[in-house]
Order: sequence, then structure tokens, then C-alpha cells
Amino acid sequence: GFSHMCGIVGVLSKSPSINKARVKSMLNKISHRGPDDEGVVAINTLDNHVKDSSTDLYLGHRRLSILDLYSLGHQPMSSTDKKIWITYNGEIFNYLEIRNILIEKGYTFKSNTDTEVVLYAYYEFGSDCLKMFRGFFAFCIYDFKNQELFLARDRLGSKPLKYFFDNKIFAFSSEIKSLLEIDSIDKSLDYSSISKYLSLSYIPSPNTIYKNIKKLPAGSFLVFNIRKNNFFIKKYWEPKFEPKIDISFAEA
Repeated sequence: GFSHMCGIVGVLSKSPSINKARVKSMLNKISHRGPDDEGVVAINTLDNHVKDSSTDLYLGHRRLSILDLYSLGHQPMSSTDKKIWITYNGEIFNYLEIRNILIEKGYTFKSNTDTEVVLYAYYEFGSDCLKMFRGFFAFCIYDFKNQELFLARDRLGSKPLKYFFDNKIFAFSSEIKSLLEIDSIDKSLDYSSISKYLSLSYIPSPNTIYKNIKKLPAGSFLVFNIRKNNFFIKKYWEPKFEPKIDISFAEA
């Protein structure tokens, strides 16, 4: 049930040009990340109803089904009460341990996937769930009760996560090319990124080649408040180079 080679996308917007078909075309751009299965869910964040088409929130997922070909691992996935949804790319190595902690707290699981464990760990522990996860991941959780989108990336940023916000549209994806499918996105280039790329052979986060598309930094999470239409980013982990070891060059 691992989603280690998958792609995720999502869009929050009032724009009528954003619909299920548009989100599917965003997913098509990353179909190489997950050629076997596709899911798109459209949600009205005001009453939390799942819609057929036009609404304000879309979550999408493409997966490569290596370990389970049955539908229980299908994403986006929701909690039983439909209050939270997840689109997730990753692999949590200690998910069975976390699952047992959650079972002791009274949660029941429909699948044997790490996706469902991430979902309920967030339900129980909020952003602190990230401290429990050993593995690599990028995901977005829609939280109806708090009216928030919660996006997170593993400690070392092994899984990609890009986002765009212009006060009208908040969108995210595993890869930039999905975001470029949204017509209204400003595609102006960030010239300082070009010079960094030429010096370093990569563009350090949070920047990308596009001025208005950013990378969520490694070891960080982003909370987007749906009602206030704003977000903050917080670092939950950084490497600690302590204690300093005093040894000679030869010993090292």
C-alpha cells in the first residue's frame, strides 16, 4: 500500500475555469509518477460536501500500485467521518508502530496502507504527527474542522512539493509542470534563480525558476487558512550538528 512513486496535486480557488477536467489535465502532466490509478475529489469547503464538479477545492492523486492493487489504497482518501482528506506521496517505514498507537486510542483501519496511518495520526496529533514519521513523504491534508490545508514534507525533502499563491488561487503539486496547466498562473521567470542555477546547478528552496512558484522547504509544513486566505510555513526539523567531535583529520 505504499505510495512511494506517486504524484499529488490540489487547487483551492473560486475560479470557474478550475474544474475536475482541469485537475485531471494537471495530473496527466505527472502521469509518469503513477501510471496505474488516478483519483480526483471535489469538495465544497463551506459545507464539506463532495461534489461532482464545480466547487472550491480539488485534490488529485496518481499512483503506481506496487503492493496493493485493490481499491482500499485509492486516493485521495478520507477519514470515516469525511472531516479530513489526504493526498499523499511517500513511504513511512514505522507506520505499523504508529498504527498500533492509534488502534490503542480507538481508531479503526479499513486498509493496510501507510496513507491511512498518516491521515489518522494527523487527526490525533495535529502537526506533531510529523515528529513520529520515519520515512519520506510529501502530502496535503484538507481539515474541514479547522478550515485548513496542511502540507508537509519529510525532514530531508526527498519528495518534491511545489506551490503557488496569488490571493485568488492556492495550488500545489509534486511537479511544476502541473501548476503550469492553470491558465491564470503568472509564469514570469525569477532571474535570481537562473543565476543561482548557473552557479550551483540547482535552485535552493524556497525558490524555483518561476517567480510565483515556490518549493516547500525540507523539514517544513505549511498551513493554509481557507477562510482567511493566507498561510504560514514552519520548520519542524533541522539537523543538529552537536555535540562537536574533537578528532584529528586522520581519525575523521
